[in-house]
Amino acid sequence: MTLIKTGNEEGFYLDHNQSVRDDFIRTFIPLDCLHHFTSSQAAILYRPDSKDAPLFSSVIQTKETRTVHLSLSLKSDIFAIDVPFMMDSEFQARLRRIPPPASSAEGLQLASESKSRKRKSSRRLSSSADDPELAELTIKFTALVNSHPEWWTPRRGLSDSDNNLASRGISKLYSSIPFSMEQGKMFTNPSDTATVRRHGSSELYVIPPHTRYICSTFAEINCLTEERIKYDLILMDPPWENKSAKRLRTYDYLSDAELLKTPVEDLAAEGALIAVWVTNNDRLRAVVETEFFPAWGLVKEAEWTWVKVTRSGEPVYSVDSLHKKPYEKLVFGRRVGKRVGRKVPDGLVFVSVPSAIHSHKPNLSTVLKPYLAGGDGARCLELFARSLTSGWTSWGLEVLRLQNSRLFQVDDRCEVPKCEINVMVDAPCDD
Repeated sequence: MTLIKTGNEEGFYLDHNQSVRDDFIRTFIPLDCLHHFTSSQAAILYRPDSKDAPLFSSVIQTKETRTVHLSLSLKSDIFAIDVPFMMDSEFQARLRRIPPPASSAEGLQLASESKSRKRKSSRRLSSSADDPELAELTIKFTALVNSHPEWWTPRRGLSDSDNNLASRGISKLYSSIPFSMEQGKMFTNPSDTATVRRHGSSELYVIPPHTRYICSTFAEINCLTEERIKYDLILMDPPWENKSAKRLRTYDYLSDAELLKTPVEDLAAEGALIAVWVTNNDRLRAVVETEFFPAWGLVKEAEWTWVKVTRSGEPVYSVDSLHKKPYEKLVFGRRVGKRVGRKVPDGLVFVSVPSAIHSHKPNLSTVLKPYLAGGDGARCLELFARSLTSGWTSWGLEVLRLQNSRLFQVDDRCEVPKCEINVMVDAPCDD
């Protein structure tokens, strides 16, 4: 498995979709559910009269086998980020006045010159000109991108771009999908193979192998702590309270005082590593380091920076933007104890093409594994999760939101004749 490509001792490149795809190399799919996965291969498999797939046709016609194994991946359009993020009005204005850049280097300059939307705000983010930390980040990021041109696809000029139309379409689709499932009950997939399940009234979800997941409100998080299981890694992406969340109502946020009540002490094993995603808001980072970590019995160990880039390696926002930044922070704390894993390196920068879906973080399970006290047998937990990771336990109010089958496709690299047939009879999936 090629998950990361090491750039230097201070950074790496992460293939966001690859880290997800590896959990679904073989997925247990009822035949009646194949049409839920957008792919020419899925269409062939679903047509019993297709001459292109006689093996699958014969199986379907006998009605003795109801399931096939196929490789799945998130839809490629989710990561079709070709140009920096901008409003359509700004995109059209720039088309009229700016010639397309001739190189990736000019593209980096273009991103830094992008105008931000004018918005009334009392908080202005710093720029690299007056912030030494941001200036250092810019140097690291630029060196990482420029030293590995093989990571990037040739840049498309604005005149050849559609302003990431396909990925924005996926974002709208995601927002329109309803989510509901039984709360307070732990579900599991103990098998070695991913599967497709129905939760709620109509939606299908792709469940990775060896996963445990439970849905509940924050007020009912005791349904998780009552198991009395201790975890070697706790990863969380809290629903931070901010002006944007209040204005747009994109998610149900929690106040700092509420988040402080997260039962980390009840869930963390001795020597556990706790990783907390933080936006580029300096106040929130200070809250985590000076309030949350001491209250949870943690000592800060390291801090990483995730820089979001287009497929050609440009930052999705200007690093010097006064309103939005192209990066987020991952702050690590360690529960002190005799049983401690390898120390997490501080100051590391990693880059990846982000998902078009709001706050969809890259899967870091393989990256973090070397730093866990439990080694290969480490127990891992994600709090406030919206997706699942193979081998992990996940808890959240929308714990399966990003596992919806509408967001997946049959992996084009999976050749149909080589796909494995599962001879076990499984119940058909109703439409």
